[in-house]
Amino acid sequence: MMKSFTLLLTFLFAAFNTIAQWSTDTLINTPLCVQAGKQREQRLLKDGKGGAYIVWKDYRTGISDIYIQRVNQWGIPKWTIDGVGMCTNSADQSTPNIVTDMKGGAIVVWSDWRSGIERDVYAQRVDSNGNMKWNVDGDTVTTKSNREHTPKMVSDDAGGMIVCWEQQTAGMWDIWAQRLDSNGKQKWASGGIPLVTGVGTLNRRNHKIEKDGKGGAIIVWQDERNGVGNFDIYAQRLDRNGNLKWGATGKAICTAVDVQNDPKIDPDSLTCGAFIVWVDKRNGNADIYAQRVDSNGISIWTNNGIPVCTALGTQSATDIMSTSTTAGPYITWKDDRNGNYDIYIQKLNIQGIPQWATNGIPVCNNTATQLNPDLCNDNNNGVIVAWQDSSGNAFDIKAQRFTSSGTALWKTNGVKISAAANDQFDPKMATDGKGGAIFAWTDLRSGTEDVYIHHLFWNGTTSAINDNFETTPIAFSTQPNPFINNFTITTDLQEEPTTIITNSIGQDITSSFQKTTLYKNGKQEIQFTNNNLLPSGIYLLNIRTTHTNQTLKLLKQ
Repeated sequence: MMKSFTLLLTFLFAAFNTIAQWSTDTLINTPLCVQAGKQREQRLLKDGKGGAYIVWKDYRTGISDIYIQRVNQWGIPKWTIDGVGMCTNSADQSTPNIVTDMKGGAIVVWSDWRSGIERDVYAQRVDSNGNMKWNVDGDTVTTKSNREHTPKMVSDDAGGMIVCWEQQTAGMWDIWAQRLDSNGKQKWASGGIPLVTGVGTLNRRNHKIEKDGKGGAIIVWQDERNGVGNFDIYAQRLDRNGNLKWGATGKAICTAVDVQNDPKIDPDSLTCGAFIVWVDKRNGNADIYAQRVDSNGISIWTNNGIPVCTALGTQSATDIMSTSTTAGPYITWKDDRNGNYDIYIQKLNIQGIPQWATNGIPVCNNTATQLNPDLCNDNNNGVIVAWQDSSGNAFDIKAQRFTSSGTALWKTNGVKISAAANDQFDPKMATDGKGGAIFAWTDLRSGTEDVYIHHLFWNGTTSAINDNFETTPIAFSTQPNPFINNFTITTDLQEEPTTIITNSIGQDITSSFQKTTLYKNGKQEIQFTNNNLLPSGIYLLNIRTTHTNQTLKLLKQ
């Protein structure tokens, strides 16, 4: 009997550890890779099941290689501890980037010096079980005698990817691109295609890429064609066959006086175009400007962009993200208007009109230095912001969540992700698909660079595991019910809830509704408008806040 009881305790302890793998202690966190040598340049991709793929540059052998790991929703590594080698060639590999392979796995691209002449670009595909699907150490993207570096890519929505990179020729930099299919085979001209022709060899750098919604891509960069050192912002669109859709010279996004640089891009799914943001010195110091372009490269907002932030001091290090087809982008940046770097954020609507306070609202503006903001979708039309923060004795990692109305849902100046010894920096995120996020960063707690991870639930805590919500009944008025196309819920709660709508067999149909939140007479009204013609029947509305987890039955006529 004692032996059976001991075995039961052992089983229960193992099961508890399996469920509770994520550390709840911000001084400890969850180690992803703590091998000898440095690990850094981590990038994340959601795995579609509440977990994430994390890829990084790894010096465990003394020369940098590319490694990858997958963790599940409980933070448990799915593959070999400390990661699986994607490319362990004896040469140097760096600057990894990651996208989905549309089959539950991932594609990773990197810069590679195996030729011994100059850097080239290689890629590899890995399935959900950690098996490499292409050639050992990756398939060739480009191996010209030029220097090819800093590859960026997006999925081609057909199981492959479109990748662009900086290519150096005769001391000048240009942007080139290539497409690989799901088997790792090049689909365009050998060596890739240039995004600009006939404009000389002046520098084009700092490229970013996003999908165009039609199997192609839009790439943006800073461009020196109008004068040495006088960078402007230009863009190009490529279709799935590699055709330049915006002409041989690309489209001018901003050619205002002085320097525009460091552009970022996010898709505009309404027009198959893009939202673009950049750092702009037209006013004598670094400000933030933005533009929206359609699928033809036509600027929709004011010529040369609309001001996002023109506050005193310097604004830079932007990130941009849109959360739905009917809303404009969120834009975050570091900002020294107060004499030290803080993190600010603004939301634009699709007309380019700022929705919050002029020059943005603070994400964190304490007296310390905050750097490197990163954005993530909260799956409720809001956004999560992460950054590195020196409010302790060294840099830590913090995060904050905002509703679409600009309300901060977590602790003022952010909740701690990691407060371990020494510096933690360069945070990146992937959504957990339930309103929270998985975080990864470079960590110096051991004295050398490792990669650690952490998880926060939708409520900004680590303790809501297995949906352990408070279930205090909250009164929600739903009108009309039955409904035809639209309905509204009304509550006294000031916190905007996470809402998920499913059909009678449990399929998530939240995206079939446009959600608008209003505040009237001390009450919160959340309006749902059906964008598709749903069949009549029973639907379920799940409502989650820090105080409740309720499901309401809806009847559609």
